[in-house]
Amino acid sequence: MRNRGKTRRQASLNHANHPICQTAAFILILVYEMRRLIELEPKMRFS
Repeated sequence: MRNRGKTRRQASLNHANHPICQTAAFILILVYEMRRLIELEPKMRFS
């Protein structure tokens, strides 16, 4: 059980090192930030 958690953590670390996974995470963060900005903008404009 303990080893399984360790290997899973290692796998996720290896995934983070992959350029494809890095770009995917980067795009996800970008989209999330853009959505947050779009949601906030009307409030700022009206206030």
